[in-house]
Amino acid sequence: MLLRRYAPICVNANGILEYAAAHIRHMQKALLQMNLQLHHVVQDVTGATGIKIIRSIIAGERNPDELAQHGDVRCKA
Repeated sequence: MLLRRYAPICVNANGILEYAAAHIRHMQKALLQMNLQLHHVVQDVTGATGIKIIRSIIAGERNPDELAQHGDVRCKA
């Protein structure tokens, strides 16, 4: 009985994860088409460092030294 109650929640959560994964792949493809190979520098482009760098690029920043300053202290790259 309890499983039936929570099954729709699990199905919905799975759908949300698939939706998010599709958007992440879309972001990575767009970055590659712009010849921005951020995945070589940052392991997770949706992490704190990746998002800060992407936002700076959208704002017009192109200097690699300035973009590198957005690295989080926990970033190993």
